[in-house]
Amino acid sequence: MIYEKKETKLAGGSLTYYHGGTGRPVLYIHSGSGVRMTEPLETLAKSFSVYMPILPGYDGTKEIGGVDDTKALAELLIEFAGQMSTEKWDVMGHSIGGAVAAWIAILAPDIVDQLILTAPGGVQPKDALPLPTDPKKMLAAAYAYPEKIKPDDRTPDVAAKNREMAL
Repeated sequence: MIYEKKETKLAGGSLTYYHGGTGRPVLYIHSGSGVRMTEPLETLAKSFSVYMPILPGYDGTKEIGGVDDTKALAELLIEFAGQMSTEKWDVMGHSIGGAVAAWIAILAPDIVDQLILTAPGGVQPKDALPLPTDPKKMLAAAYAYPEKIKPDDRTPDVAAKNREMAL
């Protein structure tokens, strides 16, 4: 695997993250299903220094007190980005990660060079139906071709907690 799992201390607590590659820094913020190592992310690390924080409470990590919405997650990741590099960042976010990435651009535009949002959460109309809680229905709602997604190797408990955190 190209990515190495690491941990850093922030003001509110510890944050686990993956880092891979060298070059211009990219902050990749995962979806509500947690970090999924994909072929495009492996390819990205061949040309860039990619940081993928595991949002607190996801993938078996501990929650951080006071970090309970996308704005608070953005504030946490702005602190993280400041620890990792003084350069401007390309910030990428998928699904709920897109909502967090958008908040980063709003709160700290001076650290963002490019903002890439893929199927961003948080931009649906107020009267939109609630997110499905069934894992297969969530995938069908989030991906055009859910059958092409590699099987999730998380335990059922971790996968359920990730869904709970996303909601």
